[in-house]
Amino acid sequence: MLSLHKLIVLSILLWLIWIVFRVFERRKAQATVRAQKNQHSDQAHKNAGSGGSDSDMDMVECTQCKAFVPERGCDRENCPVRG
Repeated sequence: MLSLHKLIVLSILLWLIWIVFRVFERRKAQATVRAQKNQHSDQAHKNAGSGGSDSDMDMVECTQCKAFVPERGCDRENCPVRG
């Protein structure tokens, strides 16, 4: 028969199992978030590495040839914006 002592022990065991389950779920969620952050960081690193430096990405309009060229200057020989 179920006694008060057995009911208390059973409730404590169920509570402990529930706590352990919550800890494992929390670790799993944190690992997923970490993996997503690493994936985003790796993707940003790849994009930054393949894009060149920031100064190469700043474009200005050349007054002579009316083309957009890097801020460092135009490659044409007679251009006043020549770098």
